Amino acid sequence: MIGSGSGTAVVRVQNPATGRLLADVPSLDREATLKLVGRARAAQAAWRAAGFAARGALMRDMRKWLIDNRRQVIQTLVDENGKPYEDAQLEFFYCADALGFWARQAPKWLADERERPHSPLLLGRKVINRYIPYGVVGVIGPWNYPLLNNFGDAIPALMAGNSVVLKPASITPLSSLLMAEGMRVVGVPEDVFLVGTGCGSTIGRALVDSVDMLHFTGSTQVGKQLMEQAAKRLLPVTLELGGKDPMIVLRDANLERAANAAVWGALQNAGQTCISIERVYVETDAYEPFLARVLEKVARLRQGPPDGPGDGRYWRDHICRAGRRHRGAPSRRGRERRQDRDGRQAPFRARLLLRAHGANERRSLDEDHVRGDLRPDSPHHASGERRGGRAAGERLEHGA
Repeated sequence: MIGSGSGTAVVRVQNPATGRLLADVPSLDREATLKLVGRARAAQAAWRAAGFAARGALMRDMRKWLIDNRRQVIQTLVDENGKPYEDAQLEFFYCADALGFWARQAPKWLADERERPHSPLLLGRKVINRYIPYGVVGVIGPWNYPLLNNFGDAIPALMAGNSVVLKPASITPLSSLLMAEGMRVVGVPEDVFLVGTGCGSTIGRALVDSVDMLHFTGSTQVGKQLMEQAAKRLLPVTLELGGKDPMIVLRDANLERAANAAVWGALQNAGQTCISIERVYVETDAYEPFLARVLEKVARLRQGPPDGPGDGRYWRDHICRAGRRHRGAPSRRGRERRQDRDGRQAPFRARLLLRAHGANERRSLDEDHVRGDLRPDSPHHASGERRGGRAAGERLEHGA
């Protein structure tokens, strides 16, 4: 259930928190990807014919396998993504629940529907709305949720009777490969669920040119490119793209609860969530006490792998580029550096809180989607005007 490249090219998978090499996986070229889709297409007719009951039974078996192997699954997520064990559990529980949920709901939601047409052209006719699988569904997943937004998005497609070719992010493919192994162990037919690893643009273009439906989770820029290519063959596409999600804090709010919500909503999963809070608008009278609470809570957070400080340069460089664009504002600092349990300075830097200053900077902060520990805040006057202000945070440059 794992695609192999036609050459010797590989992708090196590293732990982003420590830099430790985890594995080398094949890097598929276009020809190998098209062969993968061909295998999935050949397997789809029998998978559809198996029916909801048989497919549901295998999904429940996969759920049991997932639970039995939960420690390995969660540790794989921690290693390849660098997220804390607690955040990795969210993905595990979601997929365990989704396997049972879709096994239960698909037969009801996709059952034939008897229609009562109004058109006189259909008088005396029996009209049935029947749901037919697309065939081969391509799923292109992101790195920030390597299980939930990868294998998790394949589950409903599989239950509907489609075969699936999953393309995980090139830097986080290991959990998807582990799911392919689990599907093989529980008896899912060969080539019904396939994983293609390698360069996103190469495999993505090949999938758009060959699958019968595509689901993509990722950046708006790449989503536009995929939709433009898909439109040439009228390929059905669903897109889950990045946002710039705001939080509004009014003067009569419970500021302690609001600060807790802002910090968790912005920094859960290290801020690497497409629906995380990335903008906070605070009414002027509440701004200073709200910001003080937020800074206090952020300063208590520790960055690094669960057992101590690590490298973190992979995600930090992305955040640095965003922070550099808004460096002009003066800063209000929290703790200078994170430390490990032995008091040694860690290479991780404190989270970056940016304060919008001026219309152009606010517009840039409002539009730039950043998955990471970057969150702008802006006081808001009741009259609708914004006052100039300070940026709380620091530059996040390694060793600076």
